[in-house]
Amino acid sequence: MRQIIKKNISIKNISLIFLSLYISTLFIFNYNVRLNFISEMFFIISFGTSLLAFIGEKKFKFEFPHLFITLFFLFSAISILWSTDQAVAFSHNITLFQLYLLLLLVYHSIDNIDDLNLIIKSIFIGGILMSIYAFILYGLDGIINAIGEGYRLGGEVNQENSFGLYSAVTFFIGLYIAMFNKKKRYYIYILLPAIFIFLSGSRKAILIFIICLPIFFIFNSRKHIFIKTFVLYFFVIFFIYLTMNSTNLPPFLNRLAILLEGLFRDGELDDSSSIRIDMIRFGIQLFKEKPLFGYGASQYGIHYLHHFGEFRVPHNNYIDLLVSYGLIYFIIYYSTVMYFLYTLTKKYIKSGYSIYILFSLMMILFIINDFTTQSNTFKLFYIFLGLLFALFKKNTNKYRISEMKRGGGITLK
Repeated sequence: MRQIIKKNISIKNISLIFLSLYISTLFIFNYNVRLNFISEMFFIISFGTSLLAFIGEKKFKFEFPHLFITLFFLFSAISILWSTDQAVAFSHNITLFQLYLLLLLVYHSIDNIDDLNLIIKSIFIGGILMSIYAFILYGLDGIINAIGEGYRLGGEVNQENSFGLYSAVTFFIGLYIAMFNKKKRYYIYILLPAIFIFLSGSRKAILIFIICLPIFFIFNSRKHIFIKTFVLYFFVIFFIYLTMNSTNLPPFLNRLAILLEGLFRDGELDDSSSIRIDMIRFGIQLFKEKPLFGYGASQYGIHYLHHFGEFRVPHNNYIDLLVSYGLIYFIIYYSTVMYFLYTLTKKYIKSGYSIYILFSLMMILFIINDFTTQSNTFKLFYIFLGLLFALFKKNTNKYRISEMKRGGGITLK
């Protein structure tokens, strides 16, 4: 009994608890200048206690996550030497270093499937708290008005596009728990996040929902995978067709319809889309001038400032990496991302274990998200990478895969 109590109050478990609290508060406090210190406090305590536990163990193995971090961080740090503005590049590397510490904290905090599930549920709880807070903030009347008039919600919580993305992540984690852990009440929990995906007005969040929901159900059953993939593409194309041709769209889909019309029919884009497309074209032009090693870490904004008189980031991870680090880094980075997705999909097709569905879906979600966000500075992306590395740990003897007819979950031995 004493051993159990001692284990439950170990320094490492304390670190895991504060890490969970940190992750849960990110959804609301991360964009709040006055309350952000709460998240930072939880992170500092979690990191400090984790470091103490790590020192106490007196053992270190250089594993794939350490190689991953070392490779990408060293390249980014060395790029300071040829950066146009070295101060901006140095500042970006400080941010990158902090994010890599977050990745390692998550990775080293996971010893078993209970730990993994705790972090996943912490992400879900954070998203639900964000949804409840938004519901209280806007009220039922505000939500109804947003549905009818098409104005965007979420700006007062964090930022509309991030609000939509967080809602999408929350929705799919809740759907996963409802379907594979047989917890039907989660279908009720995900109603608010589903609504806020659309009311955020975030085009990427809506497209993530439209694309990833069919993928989720395709992964749910391994039979007739090619037929289901064809059905998926037909569904997406049919949705795009209806969105572009319907004259009676709900107001909250108007921004998406304008974007699709401009992309596929050379229609008139809204100001936001026009600016972002011009920024992508400018980034491609910069890349052509220095294709191999780029201009250095986070230099897109500096060159945009020199050409157009204002500082702007590209809001596109593909362009940001090409401009900052060039083609070699870009290929290595996204080859690694695609390798993760391929391995997860392969493991799921071979085994049918549902945990691989969730992580495959999250990787697809972030790949889509990269078209409008710089995920190389996105905290949630590094949290999921840490979880993914933990899932791929070589010491798999700590896990037991339960035999279930559909999907199958992972349970502790």
